[in-house]
Amino acid sequence: MAGALTLEKAAAGRAPDGLSVASPHVHGLTIIRALIQRLSDKTYKKRRGAALEVQQTVIEMIKSGRIDGVPYVVDEVHTRLVCSTNTNARRGGLMALAAVAIALADIQASQTPGILSQFIERLLSIVLVSFSDPDSGVRYAASEALYNIAKVARSLVLPYMNRIFDVLAKVIADTDEKSQQGAGLLDRLFKDIVSEMDAEISVEPFVELVAQRMYVLDPNTRMFLVSWVVVLQSVPGVTFVPYLPRFLNGIFRIFSDENLNLQTMCEDLLNDFLVEMAIEKDFDGAAMMPTLLHFAKQEECFRARRMALTWIDEIASLDLMSTMSFAPRIAAVVLPALSATANEIRETSISINQAMRKFNFESLKADPDVPSRDADGSGPAVVEEQPRFDLTEMLNVLAQQVKRGSAATRLAVLRWILHLHRAMTIRLYPYIDALSLMLLRTACDPDDKVARLALECVAEMGTCPDGEIVPAVQHELAKRSLVDFLKRFLVMLSDPKGVLEGRMSFIVVNLAHYLGPELLWTELVQAELDVSAYCDSRLSVSHESQSSLIDTDIAAHKLCQIFLLEPEFAPVRQLIRGLETEGARMLFEKTYKAWCSSPVSTLSICLLAEEYRHACAVLSRLADLEVTVQTGHEIGLLVEAIESPTFLHMRMQLTSAVHNAYLLKALYGLLMVLPQSRQYSILRTRLDSLSDAALALNRQVSQEDGVAAPTRVAIDSPQLLAFFDLVQQRKAAARPY
Repeated sequence: MAGALTLEKAAAGRAPDGLSVASPHVHGLTIIRALIQRLSDKTYKKRRGAALEVQQTVIEMIKSGRIDGVPYVVDEVHTRLVCSTNTNARRGGLMALAAVAIALADIQASQTPGILSQFIERLLSIVLVSFSDPDSGVRYAASEALYNIAKVARSLVLPYMNRIFDVLAKVIADTDEKSQQGAGLLDRLFKDIVSEMDAEISVEPFVELVAQRMYVLDPNTRMFLVSWVVVLQSVPGVTFVPYLPRFLNGIFRIFSDENLNLQTMCEDLLNDFLVEMAIEKDFDGAAMMPTLLHFAKQEECFRARRMALTWIDEIASLDLMSTMSFAPRIAAVVLPALSATANEIRETSISINQAMRKFNFESLKADPDVPSRDADGSGPAVVEEQPRFDLTEMLNVLAQQVKRGSAATRLAVLRWILHLHRAMTIRLYPYIDALSLMLLRTACDPDDKVARLALECVAEMGTCPDGEIVPAVQHELAKRSLVDFLKRFLVMLSDPKGVLEGRMSFIVVNLAHYLGPELLWTELVQAELDVSAYCDSRLSVSHESQSSLIDTDIAAHKLCQIFLLEPEFAPVRQLIRGLETEGARMLFEKTYKAWCSSPVSTLSICLLAEEYRHACAVLSRLADLEVTVQTGHEIGLLVEAIESPTFLHMRMQLTSAVHNAYLLKALYGLLMVLPQSRQYSILRTRLDSLSDAALALNRQVSQEDGVAAPTRVAIDSPQLLAFFDLVQQRKAAARPY
């Protein structure tokens, strides 16, 4: 160590073989050598007295014109004292070096300007090395020496601030209390020097030093690091914003410290950075985002989490383009926080979420790497700058959050799906299977707002906007989306466990509101036919498919109840009741075939359509089928439906001779199928109210008025009955007994 720290002899003008007797430096060096023993004394008072004599000796040397002797003095002190194995000698040597600096400062102030600057680097180099001394007393003496040198040198130490900072960062965590005190005094002095000097400071090396030490756990070092960033940030012309990605993670780690003073200091510093970023707009938001996302989801430290979210919000407002590259990861952090109990967390998360949804997704190409050309295909290929928005990852995040988030989170997820569908319709359809399943599960949500919004998503994804010209492929994909959802719904509806119990009416009614009752009913019965056809095609393949075929009557019965009783379907019921158009006939026949697996449901649609003769044919077949307890229950529900406003028109027809015969036959047949029960009594009471006298009177009135049967489109009754028989045969064959 001694050789490395020896000052250059050539630069000092020292002769290779030492000083001659006639050398002008002999007198000064002789005095210094005489003081060596006293500077090595074990008592502080004697060492200090000797240091003062060194100071006076240096002053006299310079005044007498022997300035070139100063390097020899420094070299002598360094070699014989600072590099000594005697701890007292090392302490005295450091005191002597400080005395030299003070002497040079005195001369500089009085007669030789700039003289201290010639020696400051040599003095600092020797003193700074001493901070690594194993003896705590020497380290404290180094602190004293550096303090005295810096106090007289002031701005001259600025070029060496990074080296000084590196030393201070180590000694501030010294285990010796006295050394820590000395480091604290030095810290305050250098901050004062930096603050009062309008000088350029090399920020980049300083940033590297800070970044290397940000992960220490010692609270004193953490406080030291942050305080220095605060001081330098306040110096005019110094900015840390371009370097934030290098040490932002460390700042936030310190922010997460339990020390409240540290938290407050970090919070103020980070707020200052935000203000500067907003003004200069010269920052790399993408490089900082991983750090911010990490701390934005850490609930252990509220203030750090709040600050991370604030930064994400600010970056999104200043540079939304680069922010969208992290949209899925941001959504994974922000969506759960939408229901946070803390207002600051919740409101900031809402702001971030809204900012991302304002992004123009329509500007995104299917492949961001494909270069664009001029409209005519000519011109050089230009790769347009656009964010790397990962739609697959975004949808995965939304799917996760909708399952485990709060109601506010689930609503936000569904609004995202609506937004993405409107902005990038075609790109969303490859994910339709997963989306249909997710939306169906969400449609069963206990929160009505969430469930309705899920169904609104289904309706919007399953239709094309009215009045807009859209590609044929979009029409096809929209229809596929709706059909896929309805098929899944029917499968869940057929589950004997009642997965959708209590929610099926809600789902169907709200879908009717968004899609229109006629469109929904048309697609729903067609989906039911498709499911039945699939089960039929798989009948001989697996027992699971056999069970599915048997359970389709559950879906038919449940849909029948909704269709007959819910007011939203009144227009469709009116359409089927009249059978005045070809469209009405087709809808009736589709519904009939879809419900053939449930004989009572088939009978219900016949009564609604006023196809009483066909209803009698279905009833006659019902007598040949296995009538279970469930069948009796379904017939009872049908009787209750007959007493509802839906069948008011049919009940009035009981008094009409024109339709009386087959209607009465159907109702009496229904009565015969019913066991003795409350529903049996209801229907019998209704039929008993029709006296022979009343029927005769109405027949006479009808003849006198010339009432004729309304014009109706004929149904293919034989073909429908054959289809009904075929379905029942397949059901019987599919039973496991």
